[in-house]
Amino acid sequence: MSNFNKILSFENAYDLSMKMNYSNPKVYRANGDLQKRWYVYFLIEI
Repeated sequence: MSNFNKILSFENAYDLSMKMNYSNPKVYRANGDLQKRWYVYFLIEI
């Protein structure tokens, strides 16, 4: 099991210190109309 732990701790693919280039998720609710499609979207910051 120690070899497995070494492999896992060898490289971290996610750098959480980087600035996100998108907004928090937002929900489009179609003004509460359940007959229309609702969706989640993100705003991209360029």
